[in-house]
Amino acid sequence: MRAAVLLLAFVVGCKSDDGGDKGTDGAGHSGTTTGPTEHCLDPGPDAAVTIAVEAEEWTFQGFPVISYVPPNPRGLIIYFHGGASAIPEILGHEQVAMLFNQMTTEGFAVLATQRTLPVGNDSWDFGDPEPRTNDDLSRILDLYEELLNRSELTADMPIVTTGFSDGSGMASSMGAWAADLGLPITAVSIHNGAFGKLPEVPTFLFVGVNDNPGIPDGARSMATQLEQAGVEVEHIEYEERLVQPDSFLRNPIWDQEKSQEAYDELVSVQMIDASGARLIPDDRIEDALAAWQRSSQLSGSSIAEQRLRVLWAMHRYSALDAVRECEFILDHTAP
Repeated sequence: MRAAVLLLAFVVGCKSDDGGDKGTDGAGHSGTTTGPTEHCLDPGPDAAVTIAVEAEEWTFQGFPVISYVPPNPRGLIIYFHGGASAIPEILGHEQVAMLFNQMTTEGFAVLATQRTLPVGNDSWDFGDPEPRTNDDLSRILDLYEELLNRSELTADMPIVTTGFSDGSGMASSMGAWAADLGLPITAVSIHNGAFGKLPEVPTFLFVGVNDNPGIPDGARSMATQLEQAGVEVEHIEYEERLVQPDSFLRNPIWDQEKSQEAYDELVSVQMIDASGARLIPDDRIEDALAAWQRSSQLSGSSIAEQRLRVLWAMHRYSALDAVRECEFILDHTAP
Protein backbone atom coordinates (compact mmCIF):
# COMPACT_ATOMS: atom_id res chain seq x y z
CA MET A 1 0.00 0.00 0.00
CA ARG A 2 1.53 3.28 -1.07
CA ALA A 3 1.58 6.19 1.29
CA ALA A 4 2.44 9.79 0.64
CA VAL A 5 5.20 11.31 2.68
CA LEU A 6 5.98 15.00 2.85
CA LEU A 7 9.67 15.59 2.32
CA LEU A 8 11.50 18.45 3.93
CA ALA A 9 13.49 20.43 1.40
CA PHE A 10 15.06 23.76 0.76
CA VAL A 11 13.29 26.39 -1.30
CA VAL A 12 15.32 26.31 -4.48
CA GLY A 13 13.80 29.34 -6.14
CA CYS A 14 14.16 31.59 -3.06
CA LYS A 15 11.81 34.57 -3.07
CA SER A 16 10.65 36.76 -5.92
CA ASP A 17 10.77 40.54 -5.71
CA ASP A 18 7.19 40.66 -4.43
CA GLY A 19 8.04 38.21 -1.64
CA GLY A 20 6.36 35.19 -3.20
CA ASP A 21 7.97 31.91 -4.11
CA LYS A 22 8.99 31.60 -7.73
CA GLY A 23 7.06 29.09 -9.79
CA THR A 24 8.27 26.53 -12.30
CA ASP A 25 7.69 26.20 -15.99
CA GLY A 26 6.25 23.14 -17.70
CA ALA A 27 9.62 21.36 -17.73
CA GLY A 28 10.06 21.68 -13.98
CA HIS A 29 12.70 24.43 -14.17
CA SER A 30 12.75 27.32 -11.72
CA GLY A 31 11.67 30.66 -13.10
CA THR A 32 13.69 33.69 -11.98
CA THR A 33 14.32 37.30 -12.86
CA THR A 34 17.23 37.92 -10.51
CA GLY A 35 19.93 35.40 -11.44
CA PRO A 36 22.09 34.90 -14.53
CA THR A 37 20.50 31.52 -15.17
CA GLU A 38 17.19 29.86 -14.42
CA HIS A 39 18.87 26.58 -13.47
CA CYS A 40 20.47 25.17 -10.33
CA LEU A 41 19.29 27.81 -7.91
CA ASP A 42 20.10 27.12 -4.27
CA PRO A 43 19.62 29.35 -1.20
CA GLY A 44 22.92 28.21 0.31
CA PRO A 45 24.37 25.41 2.43
CA ASP A 46 22.92 26.73 5.70
CA ALA A 47 19.44 27.66 4.47
CA ALA A 48 16.46 26.61 6.56
CA VAL A 49 14.23 23.74 5.53
CA THR A 50 10.71 24.10 4.16
CA ILE A 51 8.26 21.58 2.74
CA ALA A 52 8.72 21.39 -1.02
CA VAL A 53 7.57 18.18 -2.70
CA GLU A 54 5.46 15.15 -1.94
CA ALA A 55 6.99 11.75 -2.70
CA GLU A 56 5.69 8.22 -2.43
CA GLU A 57 6.71 5.53 0.01
CA TRP A 58 5.84 2.08 -1.29
CA THR A 59 7.07 -1.50 -1.31
CA PHE A 60 8.56 -3.46 -4.20
CA GLN A 61 9.53 -7.14 -3.98
CA GLY A 62 9.35 -6.86 -0.20
CA PHE A 63 11.69 -3.85 0.09
CA PRO A 64 10.83 -0.22 0.86
CA VAL A 65 10.99 2.34 -1.94
CA ILE A 66 10.86 6.13 -1.96
CA SER A 67 10.25 7.88 -5.28
CA TYR A 68 9.11 11.13 -6.79
CA VAL A 69 8.40 11.89 -10.44
CA PRO A 70 7.77 15.56 -11.29
CA PRO A 71 5.48 16.65 -14.11
CA ASN A 72 7.13 16.32 -17.52
CA PRO A 73 10.27 14.55 -16.21
CA ARG A 74 13.52 14.92 -18.11
CA GLY A 75 15.49 12.11 -16.45
CA LEU A 76 15.96 9.92 -13.39
CA ILE A 77 18.36 10.02 -10.45
CA ILE A 78 18.80 6.72 -8.59
CA TYR A 79 20.17 7.12 -5.05
CA PHE A 80 21.97 4.38 -3.09
CA HIS A 81 22.08 4.78 0.70
CA GLY A 82 25.16 4.29 2.86
CA GLY A 83 26.19 0.97 4.33
CA ALA A 84 25.40 1.74 7.97
CA SER A 85 22.17 3.53 7.11
CA ALA A 86 18.82 2.62 5.57
CA ILE A 87 16.48 4.02 2.97
CA PRO A 88 15.28 6.95 5.18
CA GLU A 89 18.80 8.35 4.77
CA ILE A 90 17.56 9.94 1.55
CA LEU A 91 15.22 12.07 3.66
CA GLY A 92 18.17 13.66 5.48
CA HIS A 93 18.32 17.43 5.13
CA GLU A 94 21.38 17.44 2.89
CA GLN A 95 20.07 14.75 0.53
CA VAL A 96 16.71 16.49 0.37
CA ALA A 97 18.38 19.81 -0.44
CA MET A 98 20.20 18.33 -3.40
CA LEU A 99 17.78 15.71 -4.71
CA PHE A 100 14.20 16.32 -3.63
CA ASN A 101 14.43 20.06 -4.04
CA GLN A 102 17.03 21.23 -6.49
CA MET A 103 17.00 18.31 -8.92
CA THR A 104 13.24 17.74 -8.92
CA THR A 105 12.90 21.44 -9.69
CA GLU A 106 15.14 20.75 -12.68
CA GLY A 107 12.69 18.07 -13.80
CA PHE A 108 14.41 14.92 -12.52
CA ALA A 109 12.64 11.99 -10.93
CA VAL A 110 14.26 10.48 -7.83
CA LEU A 111 14.25 6.81 -6.87
CA ALA A 112 15.72 4.95 -3.89
CA THR A 113 15.32 1.53 -2.34
CA GLN A 114 16.82 -0.55 0.45
CA ARG A 115 19.75 -2.83 -0.29
CA THR A 116 19.26 -6.60 0.03
CA LEU A 117 21.63 -7.27 2.95
CA PRO A 118 20.70 -5.84 6.36
CA VAL A 119 21.96 -2.50 7.59
CA GLY A 120 25.27 -2.71 9.43
CA ASN A 121 28.59 -4.06 8.23
CA ASP A 122 27.28 -5.54 4.98
CA SER A 123 27.19 -3.63 1.71
CA TRP A 124 25.57 -3.27 -1.66
CA ASP A 125 26.75 -5.91 -4.13
CA PHE A 126 28.78 -3.63 -6.38
CA GLY A 127 31.16 -6.35 -7.55
CA ASP A 128 28.93 -8.70 -9.57
CA PRO A 129 27.68 -7.37 -12.94
CA GLU A 130 25.36 -10.33 -13.56
CA PRO A 131 21.70 -9.71 -12.60
CA ARG A 132 21.08 -13.46 -12.28
CA THR A 133 23.47 -13.68 -9.33
CA ASN A 134 23.35 -10.13 -7.97
CA ASP A 135 20.16 -9.66 -5.96
CA ASP A 136 20.65 -5.90 -5.61
CA LEU A 137 21.19 -5.37 -9.31
CA SER A 138 18.33 -7.64 -10.35
CA ARG A 139 15.87 -5.82 -8.10
CA ILE A 140 17.06 -2.38 -9.20
CA LEU A 141 16.49 -3.31 -12.84
CA ASP A 142 13.02 -4.62 -12.05
CA LEU A 143 12.25 -1.53 -9.99
CA TYR A 144 13.33 0.72 -12.83
CA GLU A 145 10.94 -1.08 -15.18
CA GLU A 146 8.16 -0.74 -12.62
CA LEU A 147 8.75 3.02 -12.35
CA LEU A 148 8.62 3.33 -16.14
CA ASN A 149 5.27 1.54 -16.14
CA ARG A 150 3.74 3.71 -13.43
CA SER A 151 5.00 7.17 -14.42
CA GLU A 152 5.74 9.53 -17.29
CA LEU A 153 9.36 8.42 -17.39
CA THR A 154 10.45 6.75 -20.62
CA ALA A 155 13.28 4.30 -21.31
CA ASP A 156 15.22 6.81 -23.41
CA MET A 157 15.47 9.41 -20.63
CA PRO A 158 18.95 9.77 -19.06
CA ILE A 159 19.77 8.17 -15.72
CA VAL A 160 22.24 9.49 -13.14
CA THR A 161 23.34 7.12 -10.38
CA THR A 162 24.45 8.63 -7.10
CA GLY A 163 25.14 7.39 -3.61
CA PHE A 164 26.68 8.05 -0.24
CA SER A 165 29.54 6.04 1.31
CA ASP A 166 29.00 2.34 0.55
CA GLY A 167 26.13 3.35 -1.73
CA SER A 168 28.58 5.27 -3.89
CA GLY A 169 30.11 1.91 -4.79
CA MET A 170 26.83 0.76 -6.32
CA ALA A 171 26.46 4.08 -8.13
CA SER A 172 29.98 3.71 -9.55
CA SER A 173 29.51 0.12 -10.66
CA MET A 174 26.21 0.94 -12.34
CA GLY A 175 28.14 3.53 -14.32
CA ALA A 176 30.61 0.81 -15.32
CA TRP A 177 27.95 -1.73 -16.28
CA ALA A 178 25.53 0.64 -18.02
CA ALA A 179 26.33 -0.37 -21.60
CA ASP A 180 26.07 -4.11 -20.89
CA LEU A 181 22.83 -3.59 -18.97
CA GLY A 182 21.34 -1.46 -21.73
CA LEU A 183 20.69 1.44 -19.36
CA PRO A 184 20.97 5.10 -20.46
CA ILE A 185 23.23 6.05 -17.53
CA THR A 186 24.99 9.25 -18.59
CA ALA A 187 26.68 10.34 -15.35
CA VAL A 188 27.65 9.20 -11.86
CA SER A 189 27.80 11.36 -8.73
CA ILE A 190 29.77 10.02 -5.76
CA HIS A 191 29.48 11.37 -2.21
CA ASN A 192 32.04 10.39 0.43
CA GLY A 193 33.19 7.15 -1.12
CA ALA A 194 35.67 5.57 -3.51
CA PHE A 195 34.30 2.09 -4.00
CA GLY A 196 32.96 -0.11 -6.77
CA LYS A 197 33.97 -0.46 -10.40
CA LEU A 198 35.44 2.46 -12.33
CA PRO A 199 32.59 4.26 -14.12
CA GLU A 200 32.69 4.57 -17.89
CA VAL A 201 30.61 7.76 -17.88
CA PRO A 202 31.38 11.29 -16.61
CA THR A 203 31.82 11.20 -12.85
CA PHE A 204 31.45 13.77 -10.07
CA LEU A 205 33.52 12.99 -6.94
CA PHE A 206 32.69 14.87 -3.73
CA VAL A 207 34.53 14.03 -0.47
CA GLY A 208 35.38 15.92 2.71
CA VAL A 209 38.91 16.64 3.88
CA ASN A 210 38.11 14.98 7.22
CA ASP A 211 36.31 12.00 5.69
CA ASN A 212 36.84 8.46 6.95
CA PRO A 213 40.42 7.17 6.61
CA GLY A 214 41.22 6.07 3.08
CA ILE A 215 38.34 7.84 1.35
CA PRO A 216 40.08 11.10 0.35
CA ASP A 217 43.09 9.13 -0.96
CA GLY A 218 40.79 6.64 -2.65
CA ALA A 219 38.87 9.42 -4.36
CA ARG A 220 42.10 10.97 -5.63
CA SER A 221 43.16 7.59 -7.00
CA MET A 222 39.78 7.09 -8.66
CA ALA A 223 39.98 10.55 -10.24
CA THR A 224 43.43 9.75 -11.62
CA GLN A 225 42.24 6.42 -13.03
CA LEU A 226 39.24 8.08 -14.67
CA GLU A 227 41.46 10.70 -16.28
CA GLN A 228 43.84 8.02 -17.54
CA ALA A 229 40.87 6.12 -18.99
CA GLY A 230 39.72 9.25 -20.80
CA VAL A 231 36.56 9.60 -18.70
CA GLU A 232 35.57 13.11 -17.69
CA VAL A 233 35.80 13.64 -13.94
CA GLU A 234 35.14 16.53 -11.59
CA HIS A 235 36.82 15.90 -8.23
CA ILE A 236 36.05 18.12 -5.24
CA GLU A 237 37.65 17.69 -1.83
CA TYR A 238 35.74 20.21 0.23
CA GLU A 239 37.14 22.00 3.26
CA GLU A 240 35.52 22.32 6.65
CA ARG A 241 33.75 25.57 7.48
CA LEU A 242 33.55 27.83 10.51
CA VAL A 243 30.65 27.22 12.86
CA GLN A 244 28.43 30.29 13.10
CA PRO A 245 25.54 31.26 15.40
CA ASP A 246 23.10 30.49 12.59
CA SER A 247 24.78 27.27 11.41
CA PHE A 248 22.11 25.11 13.05
CA LEU A 249 19.13 26.72 11.34
CA ARG A 250 19.40 24.01 8.68
CA ASN A 251 16.96 22.05 10.83
CA PRO A 252 13.57 23.81 10.82
CA ILE A 253 12.71 22.90 14.40
CA TRP A 254 15.49 25.18 15.68
CA ASP A 255 15.10 28.96 15.69
CA GLN A 256 17.85 31.58 15.94
CA GLU A 257 17.80 31.50 19.74
CA LYS A 258 18.28 27.74 19.82
CA SER A 259 21.04 27.86 17.21
CA GLN A 260 22.81 30.57 19.21
CA GLU A 261 22.49 28.43 22.35
CA ALA A 262 24.25 25.54 20.61
CA TYR A 263 26.99 27.84 19.34
CA ASP A 264 27.54 29.36 22.80
CA GLU A 265 27.83 25.95 24.46
CA LEU A 266 30.37 24.77 21.88
CA VAL A 267 32.44 27.87 22.65
CA SER A 268 32.11 27.38 26.40
CA VAL A 269 33.34 23.77 26.29
CA GLN A 270 36.19 24.82 23.98
CA MET A 271 35.18 22.74 20.98
CA ILE A 272 35.29 25.93 18.89
CA ASP A 273 36.78 29.36 19.47
CA ALA A 274 34.88 32.65 19.40
CA SER A 275 35.26 32.85 15.61
CA GLY A 276 33.77 29.37 15.15
CA ALA A 277 37.03 27.60 14.30
CA ARG A 278 37.38 24.01 15.51
CA LEU A 279 39.71 23.55 18.49
CA ILE A 280 39.60 19.75 18.57
CA PRO A 281 42.60 17.95 16.99
CA ASP A 282 41.85 15.91 13.87
CA ASP A 283 42.49 12.60 15.60
CA ARG A 284 40.07 13.39 18.44
CA ILE A 285 36.99 14.61 16.57
CA GLU A 286 34.95 11.43 16.98
CA ASP A 287 35.76 11.04 20.67
CA ALA A 288 35.09 14.71 21.35
CA LEU A 289 31.70 14.65 19.63
CA ALA A 290 30.66 11.55 21.57
CA ALA A 291 31.83 13.01 24.89
CA TRP A 292 30.06 16.30 24.23
CA GLN A 293 26.77 14.58 23.44
CA ARG A 294 26.98 12.62 26.71
CA SER A 295 27.65 15.70 28.84
CA SER A 296 25.82 18.44 26.94
CA GLN A 297 23.14 20.48 28.69
CA LEU A 298 21.68 21.34 25.29
CA SER A 299 18.32 19.79 24.52
CA GLY A 300 18.55 18.07 21.14
CA SER A 301 22.34 18.06 21.07
CA SER A 302 22.22 15.24 18.49
CA ILE A 303 20.89 17.75 15.95
CA ALA A 304 23.92 19.96 16.52
CA GLU A 305 26.27 16.95 16.46
CA GLN A 306 24.98 15.82 13.07
CA ARG A 307 25.31 19.34 11.72
CA LEU A 308 28.88 19.63 12.99
CA ARG A 309 29.82 16.56 10.94
CA VAL A 310 28.67 18.36 7.80
CA LEU A 311 30.37 21.63 8.73
CA TRP A 312 33.62 19.85 9.59
CA ALA A 313 33.69 17.95 6.28
CA MET A 314 33.49 14.55 7.94
CA HIS A 315 31.90 11.33 6.66
CA ARG A 316 28.48 12.85 6.10
CA TYR A 317 26.52 13.62 2.94
CA SER A 318 26.80 17.33 2.16
CA ALA A 319 24.95 19.61 -0.24
CA LEU A 320 27.65 22.27 0.14
CA ASP A 321 28.26 22.39 -3.62
CA ALA A 322 24.72 21.54 -4.70
CA VAL A 323 24.79 24.10 -7.50
CA ARG A 324 28.02 22.77 -8.97
CA GLU A 325 26.78 19.18 -8.77
CA CYS A 326 23.48 20.18 -10.34
CA GLU A 327 25.28 21.92 -13.21
CA PHE A 328 27.42 18.82 -13.74
CA ILE A 329 24.31 16.67 -13.97
CA LEU A 330 22.60 19.05 -16.38
CA ASP A 331 25.70 19.19 -18.57
CA HIS A 332 25.65 15.40 -18.92
CA THR A 333 21.95 14.80 -19.34
CA ALA A 334 21.21 17.28 -22.10
CA PRO A 335 19.02 15.93 -24.93
